[in-house]
Amino acid sequence: MSDDEECLKRLKLERDRERSHRKSRQGRFQSSMVSLDRLTAEIDASKSSVFSDKGKGAEAVYAHLDGETPESLYERRKNAARERIAAKHPSWMDVLDRIFDHGQDRTESICEMTLSGS
Repeated sequence: MSDDEECLKRLKLERDRERSHRKSRQGRFQSSMVSLDRLTAEIDASKSSVFSDKGKGAEAVYAHLDGETPESLYERRKNAARERIAAKHPSWMDVLDRIFDHGQDRTESICEMTLSGS
């Protein structure tokens, strides 16, 4: 038997095996699925929004290069909040400082304000 004949015989055996596998419940399920590789092969990745982070990666890189970290952004926003509260309601500054110190632990903030007489 030549190599070509052997190859054709093996291909026929593989097709027969696939056909019998598709008759089973699991085989029907698997054959109904489409490979993600096959789906993505038909899509131009440079033009598809599926493969995009919508510029978030670039923003993070630019922010890092500008020296902006999550901590510095938090401090900048915290200072802006302090300025707005100080301008409109200066008496609330003590409460705002407690919130910044204790976060969502309201009990600790209330206890501290009660003990200090605020």
